[in-house]
Amino acid sequence: SVKFGNLYTTEKYGETAYPAPFYLAKYKDGDDIINILSAKEHPQGKIPKPFKNGYLSRYDKAKVRMKVTYHHAHDERILYTQRCIEAGQVFSGSIYVSGEYAECIVNLLRDGDLSLGRSKTAQYATCRIVSLHCHAEAEKKEYILEKGNSYAAVLRSDFIPSFSVSVPDSESLLKGMLGEDKPVAFEKAFLLTRTAEGYNAKWNLKRPHRMALKAGSTFVFKATGNFELPSSVIFAGEKQNEGVGMIEILSDAYAAC
Repeated sequence: SVKFGNLYTTEKYGETAYPAPFYLAKYKDGDDIINILSAKEHPQGKIPKPFKNGYLSRYDKAKVRMKVTYHHAHDERILYTQRCIEAGQVFSGSIYVSGEYAECIVNLLRDGDLSLGRSKTAQYATCRIVSLHCHAEAEKKEYILEKGNSYAAVLRSDFIPSFSVSVPDSESLLKGMLGEDKPVAFEKAFLLTRTAEGYNAKWNLKRPHRMALKAGSTFVFKATGNFELPSSVIFAGEKQNEGVGMIEILSDAYAAC
């Protein structure tokens, strides 16, 4: 039941930059961000392009700095490369845990040292926790969705449906995320799919491939009645304890940027 969120770049203003929702775009030769939902017309000859692999905070665009390093495998006498995240960058994320396991998780993180990724015995993977905040929810706080308003359900991480579908049915996926009994009317969807894969170190085997929706995919819908969600951030689908299934409900999907 412990939900481990992803770590996202937090380079500018101390604000987490999430994968950009796919209804936001920019022109090829400019930096202005536009909302495809609310844009009435575009300058002549200009076509907006979705961010696809971009990150956005409330204040600015962001990008993870990467570099390619070269290594020599002496035993095999070959030269190979590895693509890695540059040192000195700051990332942030959240772990959602019930009271039963909260103390255990906090004690594991309190030491401050972590090793992430591959090549831990080489010069890679060393991280240090520079800030740790614990928030206890003493009472349940519902997120109210009001009848007649339009909302966007934005995937803050990849999403693996609880059922296999070759061609995603957007309306069914939305209902599965929010709840089948929720009074919503599906309007639009901006989706990209990917193949979710993994590796089981214990058995030294690859995990089965699964169809997933990429982070940034968005479902736009209208509330046809008032209803509540546990929070503006909800989790759905499978593998929620592995950094997938995080969804944020935004109330201003049609707002201009």
